Amino acid sequence: SYRGYGGSSGEPSESGIYDDARAAIGFLQTQHISLKQIMLFGESLGTGVATQMATEFDVGALILQAPYLSVAGRAAEIYYYVPVKWLIHDKFESIHKITKVKAPLLLFHGERDTVIPIRHGRELFAAATSPKRAFFMPNVGHNDFDSSVISAHVLDFAKEHQLVK
Repeated sequence: SYRGYGGSSGEPSESGIYDDARAAIGFLQTQHISLKQIMLFGESLGTGVATQMATEFDVGALILQAPYLSVAGRAAEIYYYVPVKWLIHDKFESIHKITKVKAPLLLFHGERDTVIPIRHGRELFAAATSPKRAFFMPNVGHNDFDSSVISAHVLDFAKEHQLVK
């Protein structure tokens, strides 16, 4: 878990969570796993972390499930009556980073997501560079993804981009 989440100690912060992700990638490299063999998979909050790591490391693929444009932007949509963008420290600005990602992108978003509206996924996908593929799934909310469907799409994508045999 990220610092401050699950059983992990510490306080969560954008920079701290990025450091945790860098440490995980560094560990994989000590195990002689090349960056091109790594597929970063981010879900919800993790999509911002995975996107940032894909700007820093030349990984094999980036997979995003229920991504947002930015945490600060989403908070401002929900709390429109508060100057959230000025108050929030951890912004996770994926929309400003996605154009720097060179890895193939696979994106999933549910059309019934009320936590992160599908507009976020569509706009992030439109801003991303190719190669990219998206699945906008009807009747799927933020936490309603069928893991067997996601897994099948991920496997097909990995094969297409020669990340697995």
